Amino acid sequence: MKRGLAALAVMALILTTSVGARAVFVIRYTITYDPNGGTGSAYSLTPAGGTNHMVWTPTRAILSYSREDYAFTSWNTAADGSGKQYAVGDDYYVNENITFYAQWVRTSPELFTHTAYIYGCEDGTFRPDEALTRAQAAAILARTLGSYDPEAVYEASFTDVAADAWYFGYVACLTESGMISGYGDGTFRPNEAVTRQEMAVLLAKTADNTAAARFLPFTDADKIGSWAQIPAYICQQRGWMIGDDTGAFRPLDSMTRAEAVSILNQVLERGTLAGESLAAAEAYTGFPDVAANAWYYSDVLEAAIGHTYYLNDAGDEVWVG
Repeated sequence: MKRGLAALAVMALILTTSVGARAVFVIRYTITYDPNGGTGSAYSLTPAGGTNHMVWTPTRAILSYSREDYAFTSWNTAADGSGKQYAVGDDYYVNENITFYAQWVRTSPELFTHTAYIYGCEDGTFRPDEALTRAQAAAILARTLGSYDPEAVYEASFTDVAADAWYFGYVACLTESGMISGYGDGTFRPNEAVTRQEMAVLLAKTADNTAAARFLPFTDADKIGSWAQIPAYICQQRGWMIGDDTGAFRPLDSMTRAEAVSILNQVLERGTLAGESLAAAEAYTGFPDVAANAWYYSDVLEAAIGHTYYLNDAGDEVWVG
């Protein structure tokens, strides 16, 4: 039985007897039990108004409700649990049509996966303060925000991006999608550093936001190129790039590798690690130049280590492998 049909209010007026010229009517209301994501179909019954109905157990033969990896907790008058709650065995005074929705709690956590999107260097270091190159930026964006397919055959786009370069596929992928472009002379300049305003332009393209820049709350807003002002505004509004401790955006400064992962973790909603997850991540890291007291420490671990996790009640990641 479909929920929409089962939950229709039904009121039956049933003639039961006649006493002289007066007819006595019994008003019946519909009570519907809805599995609300569990197995089985919604079930309805029509007890008489003015009586008490003892709320059923979900394992009653005609209900037999269950849900894999979940345990039943109670019934509720709202599917999302925001209504009035009833426990099994509670008395419900029958005076209206009503639907009881099963409420479930997960007994085993749902697992998610985050893949690493930035890697260390050949010597085993991370080089957090080193400038992020255009090639490196293309790689991390293609792995996360792009649609990079390692099996795809990409066309060459720039005269200085060789087909056998490690970043060729990443650059070609983002070029095809329109996320990046080169220079007027047909070059990409893969080894040049990415500036902060250039990164803002790249990230704003993923935001699906066409808002016009109204006010840039940066002390050096006048130094932001006209072509980067709206992107900088979008990134500032979303909390991705809010400026440094002095209130400056530093548009012409190079984006460091540490800054890049910190910002991209926010864009991807990959939380900063703490507690159990941070302890688990520390067992995997091997970057000798990423100090545990560095401001970017947990961001680097989150970005550089692939991991499986579940979300605790606070919405924080808990690593399990």
